Amino acid sequence: MHQTINLSAWRLNPDAAILREPPRPPAYRGPSYEQSFDFTTVFCDAFWSADSRRIVLIGPPLLNLEHELDFSFVSKPSNAVCEYKVHHCISVDRIEVAAPPGTDHLLIRTIFGEFELTPQPNLEDLFRGKRVILTKSKNNDLAWIHDWVLFHQRNHGCNGVLIYDTGSTRYAWQEIDEALSTIDGLDQVVVIDWPFPWGPADGAKDSKFSQMVILEHARFRLLSAAKSVLQGDVDELVLTEGPESVFELVERSAGGYLRYGGRWVEAIKGVGNGEADDGGSIPRHGEFHHVRKDGDAGRKVGTKWSCVPAKIRPDAQWTVNWVALDPSPRDQKLASSISLRHFKAINTGWRVQPRPESDRFDPELHHADQRLRQTLDYALDGRSGSPVSKTRDAHDVVEPADPPSKAETEVDDWRVLEALAFRDRSTSYDEKRQIALELLRQRPDQPRLWNQFASLQQRNGDVPGAISSLRRAIALDPTFALVYTTLGSLLARQGKIEDAIKAIESAVDLDPKNFIGHQQLSQLYAEQGRIDDAIGAARKALDLRPNDPGLHHRIGNLLEQQGVVDEAVESQLAAVALGMAGPGMHRKLAVLFARQYRPGKAMKCGFGAAIGYWRRLVGDLAG
Repeated sequence: MHQTINLSAWRLNPDAAILREPPRPPAYRGPSYEQSFDFTTVFCDAFWSADSRRIVLIGPPLLNLEHELDFSFVSKPSNAVCEYKVHHCISVDRIEVAAPPGTDHLLIRTIFGEFELTPQPNLEDLFRGKRVILTKSKNNDLAWIHDWVLFHQRNHGCNGVLIYDTGSTRYAWQEIDEALSTIDGLDQVVVIDWPFPWGPADGAKDSKFSQMVILEHARFRLLSAAKSVLQGDVDELVLTEGPESVFELVERSAGGYLRYGGRWVEAIKGVGNGEADDGGSIPRHGEFHHVRKDGDAGRKVGTKWSCVPAKIRPDAQWTVNWVALDPSPRDQKLASSISLRHFKAINTGWRVQPRPESDRFDPELHHADQRLRQTLDYALDGRSGSPVSKTRDAHDVVEPADPPSKAETEVDDWRVLEALAFRDRSTSYDEKRQIALELLRQRPDQPRLWNQFASLQQRNGDVPGAISSLRRAIALDPTFALVYTTLGSLLARQGKIEDAIKAIESAVDLDPKNFIGHQQLSQLYAEQGRIDDAIGAARKALDLRPNDPGLHHRIGNLLEQQGVVDEAVESQLAAVALGMAGPGMHRKLAVLFARQYRPGKAMKCGFGAAIGYWRRLVGDLAG
């Protein structure tokens, strides 16, 4: 049963001159952001595609690294330069490299030098034809993981388990495999040690990449041939209304994808059925079955999903709460018979957090979910009850998923526009535009929707339309700083430099820590010959990122234009100290030292430049 899964990862040196730049402005990062953000992981894994024609590299969004590393791929031992395609997805990037047969390893050339990765085998055969449950886990009690798997095996017939351990410290990741070894009916269990930063745990998703990378990795390396997949968390159990399991339902769906919500299960242990509420031992799923009578009072459970991988388009991304597809009305009806139960008591804070009074049993607030109790008894305790595939009791209470709220619908609309703008390549621009316009017709007062519509227009070459949409967003929310920055960039592309400067000046006035805005202003001021202003804007950007070698280099170039040679030399030397080296920099310093009448240093730098250009030429000829 045990499988050791090797990963071929590439991480940058934390002291490298170029690292991933956080997408969040510094003012909004919080005290633990820097420690949690993944600055260094370029690829979490490299492996062969299922058809053995491509090498797939998966990792967090490349962001600035895509252009600043300037990488290329060379197959070894053939030395063939490989074509590649970057797929930008939500919080994850996937690169597919067309590698020739016989490729042993992949040479990655960057401005830092060369790195080698050995592509790992594709493992779709491990789960071929199996019904798989997929999750990630960190320090979840082994008993919880055992119960979660046992429940879905007995009640839904899963015979495959894929778990990503994201850095457990209470036990070795191999112990998860051992904890599941006593469960009958499992043909394949795979636990993957996933040692990458999780990202800031502050509720925002703009800088938390690891979970989305896990889903992309699971899909393309291990689960593409699975019969069906249930994705969820260890504190969630899935119920169905009729005799069919969740796997049977999704397998007969037309689109191969069902999404469902559910109910919170209160942390009320064994009250109302003659059992003691001692609160002293580790909580277990089987001890809880009470829900609120008021339908959770507006506190919704996040949706989860199941799918048939073979039916999902390659460009329809798997995310935590949904798959980028639009289910048919028939499939939505099927999904309405599936419901989650999310257990408040099953969380890693139970040892230190006292149970609040709101989790004490109150007959005015709570009632027993009898169907949940029955299925828990059958699956986890072996007491009375019957598996899902048997006839249900007419008096069982199985509460359907609540319909999405207006706020949730608006978030989904924004995600639809984001998917249209950046992910979906199968739909024509005209079709995308019609979908977007219909959403905006229904909700014309949403500035975020107008901003995303502008992204759709911009990526399809409609710059005037994008500018108009951005101005609409600003009219709705004059404090939307990000929109001013984008507007300034588009106006600059049209040659309207004065208007661009005004827009970006508004952006940095609203958000003085807008690093990109200060950078753009420096460039625009320089184009107008306003060198003093350009230096001032660059210095404001440098105050935000004092270790950015590119900014030191830019300031040095601007100072050189002003004839301030001594300060220009200091700035360029700072750039070198931070890792910005190469023949071009040696040549720059040689010229500056010559202007300072320092012939020895000028000759040394000139010689360094010559050596650098010679090495580059030899490398190109060898390639």
